[in-house]
Amino acid sequence: MPGGGLEPPTRGFSIPLEVSVVFRYYTNLFFMAEPTIIIVYGSSATQDETTLTISKVDLASVGLTAASDNTAESLLSAIVLLAKDSLTEAAFESNQDQSITVTNGFDGVVQRDDGSGNFVTYFQRPLSVNLHKLADTDIDPDDY
Repeated sequence: MPGGGLEPPTRGFSIPLEVSVVFRYYTNLFFMAEPTIIIVYGSSATQDETTLTISKVDLASVGLTAASDNTAESLLSAIVLLAKDSLTEAAFESNQDQSITVTNGFDGVVQRDDGSGNFVTYFQRPLSVNLHKLADTDIDPDDY
C-alpha cells in the first residue's frame, strides 16, 4: 500500500468519512423528523393502539422519586419537565417537524387562602406548553 497506511475495504461507492459526517450533520439540521416518544418521554417509552407507557425510571432524571402512590400532579410535572428537555425553542427553530415547545415562564409569588382566612405564600414556577400550527383552529391532538 502506498505510504504504508491501511485502507478500508471498499465495495462499490465509498464516501470519505469527513464528507459523510458533514452530510449527516446538514441532513439532520434541515430534515429532522418528528420528535419520537423515546426522545420526549424517555428510553423506556412505548405505545400501541390503546396505551402509552412512560417508565417512572425515565422520570427520575427530572427528580421524580418512583413510588406506587405518586400523585397525579407529581407525574404530570415530571412528564412536562422531561418533555421540556427535548421540546426546546432551539430544537423547534432547527426542526420544521416539531410543533410543540415547552418553555420557562416568569417565576412569581401568589397568595392562597388556606381555608381559614389566613393567606399563605406560594412560589409559582410556570412552564408554558406551546402548540404551534399553521391554521388558526381549535387544538386537536391529531394535528401535532
